This record gives sequence, structure tokens and C-alpha cells, in this order.
Amino acid sequence: DTLKNRDRITGIFYSIGCWTCAFDYTSFGEAFVLADSGGGFYIGNSRYGWYIPGFPGYGISDVFDRKFFELLYGEEKSLGEIFNELKLYFIPRAGEENDYRWMEYTLTLLADPTMYVYTRIPESLRVTVEVEPAGIYVFAGVENARVSVLWHDSLLARGNTDATGNIFLSLAPPDTFELCVFAFNHIPFIDTLFYTPSISLDSLILQDEDGDGIPEPGETIGFEVCLTNNLSDTVKSITVSSNPPLQADTTLSLLIPPGDKDTIFFSGRIDSTASDGDVCVLIMKFVSQDTTRRTLTFEVKNWNIVLKNYSFEKILPGGSGNVYSVFTNTGGVTSPSYTVYLSSPDTLAVFPETLCISSLSPGDSLVVSFLFQDLSGEKRMVEIYAGKDTMYIPVGYSSYHWDCSDFTGWTCGDYWDTTSYRYFLSGYAFYCGIDSLHTYPSGFTSSLITPPLEVLPGAYLEFWTWYHTEGGWDFCMVDYEKGGWNFLDVLAGPSQGWEHYRYKIPLSPGDTTRIRFTFYSEEDEIQFEGWYLDEITFGSECMMEGIEKKGKKGRGIITTGILYLPLERGEKYAIFDIAGRKREKGVYKGRMDVRCLPAGVYFIRTGEGNFRILKLE
Repeated sequence: DTLKNRDRITGIFYSIGCWTCAFDYTSFGEAFVLADSGGGFYIGNSRYGWYIPGFPGYGISDVFDRKFFELLYGEEKSLGEIFNELKLYFIPRAGEENDYRWMEYTLTLLADPTMYVYTRIPESLRVTVEVEPAGIYVFAGVENARVSVLWHDSLLARGNTDATGNIFLSLAPPDTFELCVFAFNHIPFIDTLFYTPSISLDSLILQDEDGDGIPEPGETIGFEVCLTNNLSDTVKSITVSSNPPLQADTTLSLLIPPGDKDTIFFSGRIDSTASDGDVCVLIMKFVSQDTTRRTLTFEVKNWNIVLKNYSFEKILPGGSGNVYSVFTNTGGVTSPSYTVYLSSPDTLAVFPETLCISSLSPGDSLVVSFLFQDLSGEKRMVEIYAGKDTMYIPVGYSSYHWDCSDFTGWTCGDYWDTTSYRYFLSGYAFYCGIDSLHTYPSGFTSSLITPPLEVLPGAYLEFWTWYHTEGGWDFCMVDYEKGGWNFLDVLAGPSQGWEHYRYKIPLSPGDTTRIRFTFYSEEDEIQFEGWYLDEITFGSECMMEGIEKKGKKGRGIITTGILYLPLERGEKYAIFDIAGRKREKGVYKGRMDVRCLPAGVYFIRTGEGNFRILKLE
């Protein structure tokens, strides 16, 4: 009852504890949102929260907690939409009786699900409104702002602003109406407005230098504006002002009697340094007995070539290999032929000084390859600067792969062993349990840790696993080392056969890390079979290695037939040839048959928009 919620904070409260949101009883969560000076949102458990003793941050409640805030800060959606996406994200893990399923049932949102929360200090909206007989122009200054026009209890019109922050709502304006403008992380704008006759802007024609109708940096733009004087007196002059990157300041003398139409002409120049998506603002002041303002906006389009992705062949000290770079035009207009300049602080790395990029349409990509040679004969990580982007080329490095037939180099805790009783591919698997009994004891914690691993560009960990533990009590945990151990995943309950897992490792090329697999068994009377690991890889999405010749599972993307990639099952992909033509597309099902394609270099675009280079021999 004594809570004091600050004005600018909406008061979201997230609890991982037990029973705090038991809405069928008197609960803390309900008290929090119902208090006069309480908060607006509460998320908590109607029954139990789930944790792992001795491993703070690794319990399933912690996993849901982290994912919720990752979604909250990554998307402009209402709290209800975010909460729904959180539940949907973990449904694949909730297929059996385990903590994930119980969290799906118990985690509860007490709030208006259509509301938004601020993820940073909110800004004010700079709203300008221009009312004409045919409708209402609103400039909010931000894209995708929701604009609503209300009259008494009726909603007259609603829509979202475009990329320039503008919207025109077509309606016959009443004498008095209420305007509401809402934008994510902005303070809502609400005002009562009055309609009086003014100046109507009937049309706007932009005449650019090259005649393609696209305003581009460095161009002089001619403006042809048709307007109607709805005032009761004569318009005598117009003063035009502009905001960067547009320079279009002028004063025009003219006479437009009441009720008449006229067309005015003036010009302006877009700064040559303008970027794609910059918004140009024109402000016109019409001088009569009273001064009336009208605002016009348009968006600058420019091309922008970026290094989208790159891959490289395995390069030995003193050796050479090809580097394949994917350049993409992320801008809004077709790019001209373009030169990318390459440089490096490493004087013993030899490569071309320039790469030539042909003209690219918006969104198109081009693969450009070049030969990299090493003159030092030493193992190291070479940085190559490509414009504003950086490529890391490892010399003398390899991916790591274990078929789980022995523990050479690993740190092995109690109850970890190799077994041929159950495996995915190679005839052996790592197993935590008592192999002769095919079960694990109660009351222990044991880890299996890789040797030190050198991190390559685009580092990832993947493995196949089979597990059967007591849900809610026994757990399989995976983490990586960087100034301590950092969470990757926790598995519990029965798996659905052999499952494949893959994780991006957020470390920099040249770092050193270790991967830890930890089994936790609670002290109780129920134990099942345990945890199996097979085909473990710590590799690079960028390195092309591991040639598949006889149908065995390959580890890279140089291949002759069946391809195994570090993709999630169900992830969409498309294969393009080096000329940019789409050759194949589909959904990844654990393997990819590319025997229909002739030898050559291709690139694979995944559902996330990333590219991987594919070389067929």
C-alpha cells in the first residue's frame, strides 16, 4: 500500500519465485498491480519457480526470464505479444513432462496485454497537424507511429506513419476532434484540435536531375506544388525553409485570392553526404492576414555496399587459400560499379589491394573471391579491412571435432565414460551414468570439459544428444568459459530421441575458451538412464574444411554430395550460384542433397539472412 511508482516508469515486475502470481489466492502480483501507487505489469508463477541448486541463473525459470527481456528489448511489440512469443519459443522444449512444460502452464502475465513498456527514457513527439477539407495530414517525426482521430466516442480514422513520419487520413474533419499519436518509446501525444479553412496542398511533383523520380545525394530537386487558398483573404507570399540534408530556402511573391488555385515552383539541393533513409523536411509559410504553415517531407535514397558475410578455405602457415566475400547493397537505389579497398596491419599477408563490385540492385548480393597467401610461416589471426568492415583470416587454425570414442585432452569428472550402448553415428558416445546399469546414481554433480579451444570467426558449438532425466530434479547443462562460466543451455526430462543442438558462441576471433557439459543429479529415489553426447563440433561458420567423399558425415562446406550444415532443423535456405541466380531452395532437415548441382562455388542464404559459401568439387 505504500508503493510509490515514479511517473515515467510503467512498473514492470518479473519474479522467478514460487506462488507470487497465484491468482486463485491472494497473491503478491495482484497486490502490486492493484495498489494505488503500484506498477502496471507483473509476471510471475501461479505455482512453482524452477532453479538448480548451486547453479544460479541456470534454472528453467531463469531461462524464461532472460529470453523475455531479450525479446522485450529486441522488438517493438506490446507486452502481451512479447509474452506470447516467449511461450511459443519454448514449446518445442515442452513436449515431455519437464520444467519447460510446467513453466508454460504457470508463468502468468497480470496486465493489460495491449500496452507497451518503455525500454529507454521516452522522448517527446514533435507532431504537426494540417487539416484540409479532404482529410488530415500528420507529421510525427518517427516511422510507424499510430495516429487516431476521435470525435466524442467514435473513432473516425486510424493509421500508421510511413518511413518519413507522415500520414494522410482521408475524412471530412469535424469542427472539433481529438488527435492521439502513439510511438514506441515516446510519450503519447493527445490534443483537441479545431478545424478552420486553410491552405490545401493538392499535389506535389518532385523533378530530380536524372529523371528517375528518386531523390539522391547531390541532386538538385525541383518542386512543383499545386495548392488551393481556402482562407477568406488573399495569400501574398510564401517563405520556404528546409532542414538538412536539404537546402531549399527561398521567398516567393504571389497573389492567390480566396478560393483560387495556383501552382508554385522552386528548387533545392540535397547534400552529397546524405545517407539512405534520411528525411528531408520542407516548411512553407503562407503570408496573408494570418500566417499558415504547411510541411512537406520526402526520403532520400542512396546505395550502400556492405560486407554481408565471408568464408575462407583452410590456410596453413606459409600456404594459401581462397577467401569468398559476400557484398550486399543495403540501400534503396541501384549502386554503380564500386571498388572495395583492402588493407591489413599484417605485412606478411598477401592479397589484392582492391576488389571490384559490379552494379547491384537494392537487396542484391555478389560473391567476390580472392587469393590469400601467407609469407610468415607462423600460426596467427590476420585482420583484413574491407572498407568499414573487417575480415578475420585464421592461418594455421582448424575446427575441432570429436567422434566421442575417447577423452583425449578432456577433463573428465565422475560417472563420465565412453559407451557403445547408445550412440548417434560413430559407434561411440560420451555417457554420464553407470554404463553397466544404464542409469545414473542420485546426489552428484559431474562435469566434462573440453581442452582449451581457439575461437575462429563465426564460432559455433554443435552436438547430438540423447537424455532421460527426472524432470524438475536432474539436469544437463552446457556452458562456455569467458572470465568464468557462461550459460548456453539446460536440458531436462526425456529427449525425443537423438536431438541436434547448435549455438553461436559470442567470442572474438583469437580468443581461447572451453566448453563444459555438467550433469546434476538431485538426492532422491528416482533416476533414469542419463545423458549421451555424440558428434561434438566447435567450429567456424566461415571456414571451409572437411571434404565428404564416401557418404560419411562431413564437417564443412566443401563437398561432393550430401551436405551437413550447422543449421537448425526447419530453417529455410536458398542456394545461389556465383552470378546471383537462385538454384535451389528448401527447408533444412539435418542434411542437404546438393548432388544435382555441378561443381563450382555457390552461396547459401539462410532464414536469418546470413550467407555461407559452398564449394562443390
